[in-house]
Amino acid sequence: MLKPYNRNTNCEQAVLRFINDTARNAPLNMALDEILFESICAGSSSALRVYMWDSECSTIGYFQKNAYNPPAVRRFTGGLLVCHGTDISYSFNANSSQWPFVYNQELTYKNIHTCIQSALREQAVDCELSAADFGKPNGICVQTVYNYDLMSQGKKIAGSCQRRRGKNIFVQGSVHVNSLVDKNAFALEFARDIAEIMNAGVLEKSFTSAEISAAQILSQNKYSSDEWNLKY
Repeated sequence: MLKPYNRNTNCEQAVLRFINDTARNAPLNMALDEILFESICAGSSSALRVYMWDSECSTIGYFQKNAYNPPAVRRFTGGLLVCHGTDISYSFNANSSQWPFVYNQELTYKNIHTCIQSALREQAVDCELSAADFGKPNGICVQTVYNYDLMSQGKKIAGSCQRRRGKNIFVQGSVHVNSLVDKNAFALEFARDIAEIMNAGVLEKSFTSAEISAAQILSQNKYSSDEWNLKY
């Protein structure tokens, strides 16, 4: 049974903050995700952010060499090159008391991708979890399949990357589906399913003005800089 969705809950049970965000540029999207990661590391409650991109762009994993033209924006998580445009992206953060799979990368991916699968099936998107790694890694995420990636009609449509700090985990991912998928309906079902795993309620809470301001500074000083994006 899914936990009830409560836009304005004030209950004391565990809460998943749900941010059904708008489309933004790549540096600001990455900055907002980092703001959320720093918040969970500072003791804030877990959060799921679902968002899109205001123009075509690409992001690369933290340790990847940026050999793309134009240069991609470097994520603070790992993984490979992801081309963005009409995809639905997300970030999720939690600590070990809220997410029991913090130290198990495969179970984290399996559970999150199962929630994405469920949300997509609500909109008649047929998809399944990959049973094994295949495809030679070539630096491009959608062409490199790992265990528990999400597949549809023989193609990878969802993958994730993560970062841990102490007992805190942060996951970023993108869902590459056609424009007929209702982003808002998908995001809400995704949040409900993640909250069920956590035995938590869902609280929809947008970014505060302070969070936006901090992210704008971080976007300009870090994610728009060659020092960060071309560091490898």
